[in-house]
Amino acid sequence: MKQIFYIALLFVSYNTSAYSQSRQYNDYIQPVNTQLVREVLAKKQTNYNRNAEKVQSKIDNIEKLLQKLYKTKGSYLTKNQKEYIDSIYKYVNNLSKESIADNYGIIQILRTLNGVEETLFDWL
Repeated sequence: MKQIFYIALLFVSYNTSAYSQSRQYNDYIQPVNTQLVREVLAKKQTNYNRNAEKVQSKIDNIEKLLQKLYKTKGSYLTKNQKEYIDSIYKYVNNLSKESIADNYGIIQILRTLNGVEETLFDWL
């Protein structure tokens, strides 16, 4: 009688184990759409590269104007003009990658650099 009891107990404990029953799982849902993330990051990188190229082009033009200015009026620059030129260098050195990547930031940067370019051209 004890043997039948042990066999029944073993059978019941075997069938009630959490590991002995197969489970049905839903299809895996990816928590982040990696394709969308790739597309967004690629677009942001393209936007940043285009904006950085515009800023670099403006800076190159300003540098050429400054070289012409120093050749023609080097020792005749006023104190205010020298301070303005120093402020241009500080402004350019403080440009951040975030402001270049941002659409609003690039508009402000290009407006400022256009103003600098016009001022330097007027001084020539």
